[in-house]
Amino acid sequence: MTSSTGSGRTADDDLFVLVMVGFLALGGVVASAGVWWAEAVRWLLAHQVLVAGDHPLLRLPGSGGAGLDLPRLALATAALLLLTAAAVGALRRHPRRRRGEPR
Repeated sequence: MTSSTGSGRTADDDLFVLVMVGFLALGGVVASAGVWWAEAVRWLLAHQVLVAGDHPLLRLPGSGGAGLDLPRLALATAALLLLTAAAVGALRRHPRRRRGEPR
């Protein structure tokens, strides 16, 4: 998408169209997020990942009172810590990538 002058720069009109298409796509994703959330909560309840009723220690917003009890909360926290440790370890093993140096 270059301008008709052949200068190699992106034309303002082309850039405007790309921004507008991006905003429309983002609007579609945001509008669908509520449906995706409801389906995800329903699936998690059906597979007993979340608990319903008055038992959860951590209630998820928009889930109708469903959430995590203590054992599930401990497992979720451990999984999050393990994922964070793996990501930090991977970044520390490859310091050249952070500085932008070639391999």
